[in-house]
Amino acid sequence: MKIKRATRLLIFTVICLVLGGCTTPAITEASVEDLNENQFAIQTNTQLTFQTLKIGVGNIWAEDYSTRDGETVNGLTAALWLFVEDKSDLDQTVRVHSGMALEIDAYIINIVEVREDGIILEIISQ
Repeated sequence: MKIKRATRLLIFTVICLVLGGCTTPAITEASVEDLNENQFAIQTNTQLTFQTLKIGVGNIWAEDYSTRDGETVNGLTAALWLFVEDKSDLDQTVRVHSGMALEIDAYIINIVEVREDGIILEIISQ
């Protein structure tokens, strides 16, 4: 049985609120003025819409991960829920860390920083 996109987004929102609590603290260290035009600050348990891409953020915690150089470090990681309008086959959930880049549909997403209260990322349209 297929679930409509609106229903999936509603379920996602409810899950984020339940898992992360009902509060959504503001990202305090980087104001909107400090970001370039392609960078976005997304609070945990909220969602950003950029063109045909929706990005939800949550489940932020510290864990070990490998950098591009193959070094293992312990730092904050976050879950991203990625939804592409009219392309549900591309929808996915991924864990990300600072310095990571991923590609979905016509977008490259660079993770600038993961913080306890959200992330800063850069989106490039291809």
